[in-house]
Amino acid sequence: MNDVLLTALEASEKLEASNHIAAVVGGAVRDILLCRDVRDADVATSATLDEIVSLWPECKVIGKPPRATALLDMGGVKLDVAPIQGGSLEEDLARRDLTINSMAMTADGEILDPWGGAADIASGTLRFTGEPEDRLKEDPLRALRLARFAATLRHFSVDQASAEACQPFAPDLASVPLPRVGREVLFVLREDLPLFLDSLEHLGILGSVLPFIGNHISPERGETLRRVSVAGGMSADPGIRAAALMADAGEKTRMIAVSWGWPGNLVRDIESLTKWSSLTRHRMDSEPFVRLFRKKGSEWIDRLFLFGLVDCLAGHRDELGAWTANRIRSAVYSLRLKRFPEMITGKDIIAEAGAESGPLVGEALAALYRAIAEGAVEDREGALLWAASWIRNGEHELFF
Repeated sequence: MNDVLLTALEASEKLEASNHIAAVVGGAVRDILLCRDVRDADVATSATLDEIVSLWPECKVIGKPPRATALLDMGGVKLDVAPIQGGSLEEDLARRDLTINSMAMTADGEILDPWGGAADIASGTLRFTGEPEDRLKEDPLRALRLARFAATLRHFSVDQASAEACQPFAPDLASVPLPRVGREVLFVLREDLPLFLDSLEHLGILGSVLPFIGNHISPERGETLRRVSVAGGMSADPGIRAAALMADAGEKTRMIAVSWGWPGNLVRDIESLTKWSSLTRHRMDSEPFVRLFRKKGSEWIDRLFLFGLVDCLAGHRDELGAWTANRIRSAVYSLRLKRFPEMITGKDIIAEAGAESGPLVGEALAALYRAIAEGAVEDREGALLWAASWIRNGEHELFF
């Protein structure tokens, strides 16, 4: 059995030894039944937060009562231990979103399943626990989570009553704190993103969750959906998938990703990919390529061209010829730059040319890298002579 689940059951045993009710609840139980890797686990207990802290003084408490949670690190395994919501474990389970997430496992391995989660796993059904309207009134975000699970568990189908209950809550979903929305979208970047979008549309909540897609007219939306589909089929890279999803957000891309609470490196990656994508589909000389190569590196260049290809296949097939020519050129440039014996620095140029530090040296260095990319310079000695000549001329004639 999975080590995370075993550790969570040990925590339950410790609570039970102190005369508290305790059980592993939610996703860990679902995943063990689905034969999926259990990466984290939650424990619900009759113990109060103070009693939990007394058993694990080293824990970190987050949130505010009555929904405060104690975060434990037990031998490198992260656990969430929280007081039961409601009067009993069964009532706590009744408040959870989906039946497959409303099961519990006691310390001795017994599975508690008052809402038919195991039966829904057997039939491949995603269903709200109890009355769908009640669950959505408690938290409209559950409509988005339903779509996320549809994309994660690809062979499951959404219960009709649960699906029909979502659209009336679309306005409420639009007012959910954006970091909670962003967290769900971030999860799904590694899953079936096209299916996620289809599910959002089927549930009637696409415009509330992703207004930069849902509010588009049909042709524009179609291109976005094609781009997402192509990206999902060609790459598991979250940055490329996110860029495909958000490419049509335009200048709002950064604002949306930041408001969602996404990691800064992912936000910057999306910005860069969407900003420079068109460069791969139009005539590209060595200047912009070398500038990006020096700033981002060859691996990022490869990712940029992959995203450019996604764009071509999704809606710019007439630009595939230009993309191909640029890709060939960029591969040659990258090879020459990576195979150059030793990179030249501004200090090297100053020493060789007897020049003073200043903007001209930086310009000479940039021109030199372009010369290397274009095959005009092949070794270090020749590079230094080339740069010194460029400095003495004080103009770009040698390069062109």
